[in-house]
Amino acid sequence: MSAQLIYWIFLLACSAYVLWKGGPPERLGIAIAIAASFLSAITVSHDLSVRYRHVETGLFTVDLVTLAAFAILALRSDRFWPLWITGIHLVGVATHTAKLLTPEVVPRVYSWIQGLWAYPIVLLIVIGAWRHQERLRRFGADNSWTGSSGSGGRRRRRPGPET
Repeated sequence: MSAQLIYWIFLLACSAYVLWKGGPPERLGIAIAIAASFLSAITVSHDLSVRYRHVETGLFTVDLVTLAAFAILALRSDRFWPLWITGIHLVGVATHTAKLLTPEVVPRVYSWIQGLWAYPIVLLIVIGAWRHQERLRRFGADNSWTGSSGSGGRRRRRPGPET
């Protein structure tokens, strides 16, 4: 079984769980991950003789837009996991910059590092959906967005750490 097929099966299974159990930030996060995965697959060089030998500009562009999307999600949501994802994805974006500045980076290493970060990103969204369910069970409610308010327009604080 190819690495790409394994990833798509992993993404599909995780997406099903997040769409079933996640709150709005988790659903938006998995939508970003799905869109980024799809766009990455169609923008990467299809000529295998040149793939990852130079900066993959289409992939770099997708990664920059994805980084911005996760950063906005991190700023707007009432969760910690988008902060972690933004940091992890920043490392992926940095590998494009490293390849740009140091063209002799081995193509296999460049491609491996590009694909590596997708797994923990999707897994963090799954953990976020699971934690969302735990907060619902424990507190009966879970604020999704920064500035969410309860009755009277005042923000209700829930005890304990957020993920």
